[in-house]
Amino acid sequence: MKQYIRYLFTLMTTFSTLNACVKSPSLSSYYKISPHTPFTLIKEGTDQIHPKLIQLGQILGLDIPSNIKDANNVLQNNWKRDPGKERHETSEIEVSAEQKEKALFIIKDLGFLDADTLDTPTHPKYFLLFGGMIFRIKSRINNMVELISSKQVTPENIIMLGGANRFLRTEELEEVADILDSTFLKRVNIETKDQMSEAHLIRLIWEKGSSIPQSIKKHYTEEKGNLTFINSTISEHGEGRATTKGTIDSWMANTPEPGLCYMNVEKPYAPRMRNVLFLSLQKQNAEITTGPKFSLLYNSEKSATNLNLSIYLDSITRALYQEIAIYNYLNKK
Repeated sequence: MKQYIRYLFTLMTTFSTLNACVKSPSLSSYYKISPHTPFTLIKEGTDQIHPKLIQLGQILGLDIPSNIKDANNVLQNNWKRDPGKERHETSEIEVSAEQKEKALFIIKDLGFLDADTLDTPTHPKYFLLFGGMIFRIKSRINNMVELISSKQVTPENIIMLGGANRFLRTEELEEVADILDSTFLKRVNIETKDQMSEAHLIRLIWEKGSSIPQSIKKHYTEEKGNLTFINSTISEHGEGRATTKGTIDSWMANTPEPGLCYMNVEKPYAPRMRNVLFLSLQKQNAEITTGPKFSLLYNSEKSATNLNLSIYLDSITRALYQEIAIYNYLNKK
């Protein structure tokens, strides 16, 4: 089965090279990038947003300024979902069928809908599995198993990135009721199922889920040191729970050896999440003067067909915020 793999970029420069280039926002001076840069919503080399983002706003009746700072403020106030609200809890925005069709065409063009594809087997040092709601965790684990089983991706290590302060909802607990027992609760040092977190859920699905072959479970174990569960409590922006950045920061606190990092995140969340990881790896690389550096590879399956338009707009808003963070870092603002 064709796998969806694509190179994001490799980070192969030294800190001195970065210092010499910070006056220009162009990434071509810093990295060997294949096939594109982190900037899809910002026009590379400028502080202006992509014209298609302005066009998307016009379709939906929102006046988006061209300057990245002002555009960010407008999107944060209009398209970002409230902190603590899950994506599936967002309501659809009121637009006509014609508006939605036109909007999705622009969203697709901006890279938030279609899969990223490249048929190239790879041997990364780390496979990073990000958490989320239970259906998303299961999907990402199944995709990881498929990639490993087909030898399309053969990682040295698997890193499970979970939030220890995002507690499961009733419907999530009901979905794992058949595999969640008192033995597991005791082993992870919690007394009741109501204390189950996202991090616990990832471990539960890995250990007791039926979709993971025993051969993979036997190959990757905590005892061997090639399987790591991250239980992060680092939050930001009033989220009140661990975020993508928080889980990455918790992993980096373990001072992992540099190497190729592989992630599998579906659209429309991939553009933001891979850039969160990109920025973290770039900061790590800036401290490395000799030897191997971190690099990034990913696959992105296409977006689900039943998503509300509001979910895409929230994803775009968060992705723009992350692109601005990269822009500011590269320009030392």
